[in-house]
Amino acid sequence: MIKQLTPNIPDYELIDSGDFEKLERFGRFVTRRPEPQAVWHRSLDESKWRELADASFLRTSSSKSDERGEWQCKAQMPDRWSVEYNYKQMHLKMRLALTSFKHVGIFPEQAANWNFIYNRIEAQRNKGIAPKVLNLFAYT
Repeated sequence: MIKQLTPNIPDYELIDSGDFEKLERFGRFVTRRPEPQAVWHRSLDESKWRELADASFLRTSSSKSDERGEWQCKAQMPDRWSVEYNYKQMHLKMRLALTSFKHVGIFPEQAANWNFIYNRIEAQRNKGIAPKVLNLFAYT
């Protein structure tokens, strides 16, 4: 039995991964980008990846970093779009964008931390305490 440790995010899906890449859906759009830790083989073939990806990150040969590159996008792919995440009374709407270093502006695996923070703040509020929060992961 496989137990999912991360929260379910309707606006996010890891479609496939492997061969040092990942194919992910953020809202309505699918991205294809490098993932150095995806050392296994993909489940889907290359033609399916090409068909599904609205935006594919390509490393530039002139770049000094493996993290730098540019996105090759299909016509329907916008520069920016939004996704939503809901947990109890927390409703987040996050704006995503394609960056020159393969990120889109969200790390879905952090949803468990978002829930934890929400729960801790609510527990403090229920005790009549106004919580103070210091976000040390604010670059995104």
